[in-house]
Amino acid sequence: MDYSGSFAQEWQNEEKEDNNQKGRNRMIHFRMKNNIGSVTVTDRILEMAALALAVFLVVLAVALYHYLPERIPVHFNSVGEADGWGGKGMIFMLSALGVVAMAICSAAAYNYKMVNLPFSLNPACLSQQVTIIGRMMRVLSVLCGLLFIALMLMTTVPQWGMQSVFFSFFLIVMTSMTVVLIVYTVWVYKKGRQYR
Repeated sequence: MDYSGSFAQEWQNEEKEDNNQKGRNRMIHFRMKNNIGSVTVTDRILEMAALALAVFLVVLAVALYHYLPERIPVHFNSVGEADGWGGKGMIFMLSALGVVAMAICSAAAYNYKMVNLPFSLNPACLSQQVTIIGRMMRVLSVLCGLLFIALMLMTTVPQWGMQSVFFSFFLIVMTSMTVVLIVYTVWVYKKGRQYR
């Protein structure tokens, strides 16, 4: 388009700005394609906690590796006694599995279509429902991190002779986390059904 005069120059500048803004909007829309819910400060804190736990999982695996015997327990019976053994490199697999589980939960917080929901989404209240789903996945990511840290410690405890004490602690922690997860899931279910 060829325009002449100052008015024409302003028109061209506005046209360029509009095109640039449209491009930015498309990029934002592409990045946040399925994230139509809001992200609060609490959500950011949960994300930072999950990231810190993921880093701690890797650091813990590296730190514990040098102190582990060649064979470590990888499976426990109902009393807490080891009944399955593996090489000490299994600690890295456990750490990697924890980081992957946390990454999947964190990704699902931004893409609600990855989550299998017990209720149908209402288009009129989609934003509120997606916000709740994202929060639930962030909480689940943090709980996965805590679970895998406890599992890693559980595999290293027998060499220090604290197996029965730690197993009791492990059961208390796992029971508490399960209760919290059940209560939170029921709350999310009821909250999600409000927006039907």
